[in-house]
Amino acid sequence: MESCATHQPLVLVVEDESLVALDICTCLERHGYAVAGPVDNGEEAYKLAVSCRPDVVLMDIILNGDIDGVTTGARISDATGIPIIFLTAHADQRTIERARIVEPSAYLVKPFDETELHASLQMVIYKNEQSPAEVLASTPSFSDDISADPYEIIRASSFFSDLSDREVSLIAGTSERRPFRAGDFITDADGEQPAFIVCSGRVSVMPADGIEKELIVDLIGPGDLYGLLRAVDQEDPPFRARANRDSTLLLVPKKSFLLMLDLHPKLAI
Repeated sequence: MESCATHQPLVLVVEDESLVALDICTCLERHGYAVAGPVDNGEEAYKLAVSCRPDVVLMDIILNGDIDGVTTGARISDATGIPIIFLTAHADQRTIERARIVEPSAYLVKPFDETELHASLQMVIYKNEQSPAEVLASTPSFSDDISADPYEIIRASSFFSDLSDREVSLIAGTSERRPFRAGDFITDADGEQPAFIVCSGRVSVMPADGIEKELIVDLIGPGDLYGLLRAVDQEDPPFRARANRDSTLLLVPKKSFLLMLDLHPKLAI
């Protein structure tokens, strides 16, 4: 059933129970969808999502392998902006809270009927067509970076020292290296100030309400980490960051970081 080239709405099915996966795929094809998969683990799901760019991912929360559906959904969402619909038979509050971090487009509790599934897909696809996600293309970085490998940059940070190699890889896999010209304010694709690690150059930190006075309260350089509090604080940040010279930063994705906080409360302290 796996397919990448189609004009039909393409749905990636990620489900670890083979009979359930077959039933879902049959239902989707009956309603005119093209199907990618099914796959039963997070690593394959991530690779297929990146290569095929489906319109929607149907993601079971319980998967085979070391990476569950919530973490896989966060990786796919951070890297591609593809909408996620979570499927699960486990609707406990803890699971729902973790799933909310990923900001899924819908959440279906098994068993569900095909009318409910079809209606959810139609709603998500229509909404995504009205406001398509913009994914930034990779751009060349400036020279003199502390490292060319996002994994090594994150691994070297003392803040992330308690994370396992696999957890560091999860964050590194969705982090984005981006160059900023001198004078550019540090913003992500949504225009918000992201968390980041400086790879090269210098970044100035100044009060958000006093930009014209050029009051610099801090200068951060290669290896420095900034802005993680913004990921957990919904208030507008009191400071803004701006490239002091041509710089390359590693932008740390909010959703993957929040999942790491959930798994490691010590990080929040």
